Order: sequence, then C-alpha cells, then structure tokens
Amino acid sequence: MSALDTDASVRRPTVEMGAGETCHSLAWLSTRPTCLVAGMNNKSLKIFDARVDAVSAASRPTSMSSASNFTRAVHGVCVDPFLDFRVASRYDNHVVIWDTRNFDKPIVTLTQPRKISQMAWSPTRAGLLCSSMESSPQMTIHDIQSWVVMSEDGEPAVTERSIVGFDRSAGGAADAASATAAAASVLDSSFVSFSWSPVDESAIVGVTQAGKLSVVEVTERIAPSWSALHNITWAHGRKLQVYGEQSSVYDVVDDVSVRMYRRTKANYGAEQPISKNAEHVAADKEGFGLAEAWRWLDYCGDLVEKDAALKATFGDKRFPGVRTALLLDNPSSSNAANPEVKMMPWRMENQSKATKTRKV
Repeated sequence: MSALDTDASVRRPTVEMGAGETCHSLAWLSTRPTCLVAGMNNKSLKIFDARVDAVSAASRPTSMSSASNFTRAVHGVCVDPFLDFRVASRYDNHVVIWDTRNFDKPIVTLTQPRKISQMAWSPTRAGLLCSSMESSPQMTIHDIQSWVVMSEDGEPAVTERSIVGFDRSAGGAADAASATAAAASVLDSSFVSFSWSPVDESAIVGVTQAGKLSVVEVTERIAPSWSALHNITWAHGRKLQVYGEQSSVYDVVDDVSVRMYRRTKANYGAEQPISKNAEHVAADKEGFGLAEAWRWLDYCGDLVEKDAALKATFGDKRFPGVRTALLLDNPSSSNAANPEVKMMPWRMENQSKATKTRKV
C-alpha cells in the first residue's frame, strides 16, 4: 500500500505500508485522518499510522502497524462515520464488528444465511450497518443500539430487519413455467451493489443483477413508550413523535384512565355545590347515571341541612344512605327502625303470568 501526496507536482508515494503483504480491503478513520485499518494476508486486521516527519519525508519511510489482530474477516472493511473506533468486516456469511480500543477479539459476530457481498455504514444515522448477500434480493439492516467496551460478558444490543427491493406479490405462481419465470425475476432482482443516500436517511440505492437501479426504503423500528401522563412517544428517524393527552387519538381510543385524568384536571369531584359535578359527566354517553347520583347527593344534603329533625337524627352525616336512614348501622339505638317483612307477588315484564316472591 502507498499513500500519495495529491498536492505535489510529481505524484509519488509519501509512505508505503505493508510491504510484501497482500491487502484485501482498507478504510480510513474519520477522526484520525492519518490512520487507516486494513485486512491483510487473509489472516489479520491492522491499523496503520501514515504520519511522516517533515525531516524524513524525502526518505519515503515505511509505516509500521499500530495495532493488529488475527481473523479471517479481512474483506469489506468499513468504519462507522460517527464512531471511528467501530469497524466492521466480513468473511463468508459472517459480519464481524470490532472496537479498535479492544482490538484483540470482535465485539459481536452476526451470521447471515448466505455469503456477504457488501457492507456499508449509514452516513446519516449512527449505528446502522447494511449488508447484502450474493444472489439475494434481500438486504439486512443491523441496528446497534448500545456499545459495551472492555466487558467480558456484555455484548451490544443488535437488532436486525430485512428489506427487499422488489415486489414479492409475483411469487405465488400457478404452474411450473410461471414458477420458473418468477424465480428468474427474483434472481434478476438480486443486489450486486448498493449505496446509502447521503441526504435521505431512510433511502438506499441498489444495483440489481439485471442492471437496474432500485431505491429501497429503510422502514423505521417503532418502539413506543407510554408515560403515566398519557403521552405516547416514539422515535421517527431523528425526530421524536409525541401524542399528548390532548391529542385526537384519545377521542378515538376511549380510555377510561384518560377520562379520569381530564375530569380531575377540570376539578371534578371538588365542585361546590356538588351537583355541579354532574356537568362534567352529563355529556358522556355512559355518564347519565353518574350525573343523577351527584344530583341525588346534593338533594339529600340540602334535605338534611334544611330539616332540623333530620339534622338532629343524623348528626354530622350530611349525605345519609339507605342504611343510615333506616338506622340499620346502629341497631342498638332506641330509634332504630324495625322493618316489617311482607311477601307480595312481583310480575315480570316479559312474563305476565310468572310471579316471583320478594321481601320488603
């Protein structure tokens, strides 16, 4: 490998690296422009530092590798543009991800069903690695959500999802000829190369085996979060989508907890007189009985307050219930009611001749 000085009038290498070795792939580190990582000799990855002192520049020095490891994954080396210590390489059907700060062993190895043909990191979103397979119309998005360094047991959380660049609806063939044509169509739709869009973070442009360009949309992985205050939140690309408690979503989804929350914010249950609480629930289709209960409580309270005899009987019980009114809560009282039990027929509404007996 040789590094050239493009500003010089005579194009000649400024430094040579890996003399006598075979280089299979290489990539520059984004934040360290004098360093590159290369797959060498079908057995190792090496990091080279191409810095040359001004005094010895004319001697065309040979750079020595600053770090290396032993691996078969020496092809398709690429560096994450957001984290240049995160490096990916491949061999056969394996995607291998490295951390240059702990270069002895890979952080994670991902196995695919077919041989990997190309890999590339997203230039617009951190942690997204796309890989394509030979003779396959499918590409795989590897989403690295966390990164654990210098840990024996910890591995990064990696989720995978597949994307395709052709319409699968042509797959259900009825006869052998149609099945053969469909298989040929799938083969022609296989990707031989692809590139991330530098502007659109959800677009990949691929070249199929038939020589056609195909724009593939990277669908979002939706992971919603629902807060205790009824805010639904999820990530959409670089944006954060939020549906708050006032959103029209809750007009469609009749959630009783949202109704309780809205009523509480509107001072429901604390209105004076208490009959005003009925105004909060009267408009609800299921709130008629509840509104009548508030009005009945208000009527009972006024009745006790205005009737001196009732006030003396019930004391501080402003809203007496049936048991309190019949003095059943205190049967030892001399004023306790002694209800008489009578048996009488009860005609059913839908059965005029049938009767039931009830106690009164």
